[in-house]
Amino acid sequence: LQRGNLNTRLKKLDEKDDFAAIILAAAGLKRMGWENRISMILEPEDCMYAVGQGALAVEVRARDVDILEMVSVLHDPDTVLRCIAERAFLKQLEGGCSVPVAVHTKVTDSQATLWREEL
Repeated sequence: LQRGNLNTRLKKLDEKDDFAAIILAAAGLKRMGWENRISMILEPEDCMYAVGQGALAVEVRARDVDILEMVSVLHDPDTVLRCIAERAFLKQLEGGCSVPVAVHTKVTDSQATLWREEL
């Protein structure tokens, strides 16, 4: 497991014989304009993700109407549904740090379907 920013991780991959590959979030590489470094996209069938991974939450004071309105454009009902379903599923399995659970959630017509893998 390598930690650090993308520059550090890619440099370690490029300069050392210790690694044949590195798994990174495609979104981060795309954001940096380094799509050319992506050689393969892992599909959920190949590599599921942790519960809630990739979801963004913004906490705002309930009375701060201007800020609530500003961040409301970030609201994505499918993401909310996926996170709620994944967290409920994790709770049902009594998962967490001691029992990691990988999932893949798909939303179709406001209906969530979950696949899971206990590690």
